[in-house]
Amino acid sequence: MTAAAPKEKWLTGIDDEIAFWQHWADTRGGQWPQDYANRIDPGFPLQPQIARWLDPAAARVRILDVGAGPATYVGRRWDGHEVELVAVDALAERYDAALRFRDALPVRTLQCETERLTERFPAGSFDFVNARNTLDHSYDPLECIRQMLRVARPGGHVGLWHFADEAEREAYAGLHQWNFSVQGGDMAIWNRAERHSLRELARGLGTIVDIPADGAWEVNVVLRRD
Repeated sequence: MTAAAPKEKWLTGIDDEIAFWQHWADTRGGQWPQDYANRIDPGFPLQPQIARWLDPAAARVRILDVGAGPATYVGRRWDGHEVELVAVDALAERYDAALRFRDALPVRTLQCETERLTERFPAGSFDFVNARNTLDHSYDPLECIRQMLRVARPGGHVGLWHFADEAEREAYAGLHQWNFSVQGGDMAIWNRAERHSLRELARGLGTIVDIPADGAWEVNVVLRRD
């Protein structure tokens, strides 16, 4: 496999991703109407699984949602705190052109590949960096995680929320090119060609502080920025 192959494969899946979100927008969420309502609600509460890792004494917190799609799912309201939420996606410009509802969104998604966050944001910019059901769709999830850790502030956190072995279930179709699975307090990042350890990947940048049991269906992992 050449160095360019993962991104070339990723590019072939973009049209399917745009079509998914086009249907989601046209049908107001389709089979997930509450998801649609939450994403366009400016007062949607911040999720507890994110809030638990933030400083309760902080008057203001800054959160980055990567691979956010056309409309971030992360909540905007945390009582007693000011929440600055920034959302980015590698396909933001394509979403803007195809979906045409960006002006109605409480948080507009900005164009940025997760693999290139530090080109847009200084190191240590965010209290929490969030990735939900996105890194298994990326062309380089290893670099995505490194970049997420770098833009988190020291003592801040990175949350990775994904389903286990998604590429295997999807037969490596479209953007589904990577699997995440948990074993022995570590997360494996793997596909048919290679396998990597999250613990080793994060060494010197961050530490795993929350991880599910082996074989979990949902691979929800939190790292603390060292």
